[in-house]
Amino acid sequence: MNFKAQADKDILQVFHASDEFAEVLNFYYNDKPIQAKVVLDYSEYTDRQKPGSDYVEGLFEVDLIMFIALDSLGQMPRKGQQMTIKDEDYNITKVKDEMGELTIYLERLME
Repeated sequence: MNFKAQADKDILQVFHASDEFAEVLNFYYNDKPIQAKVVLDYSEYTDRQKPGSDYVEGLFEVDLIMFIALDSLGQMPRKGQQMTIKDEDYNITKVKDEMGELTIYLERLME
């Protein structure tokens, strides 16, 4: 077995094992319901600090990082698309693909 095959196996059997790190999550991507094993990393709420006239007091930015196997989505997500996770709409701000393991950076604004 080569390194890539071993890494693919480890992603699914270790990192995305629901009894280890991941949780089975139902969410929507491209208005399509998906059930997949994911790891969610919630960052703290931060004051929204946008440059220029875009600053609005009383809004908070919620950051979320999702780790998911590319095979679970079936396609590479793009910046600007939306995901609905636990009845909350998030915008994709950045996506990284590392050997089939996606790191999806999400954000939403709340009052």
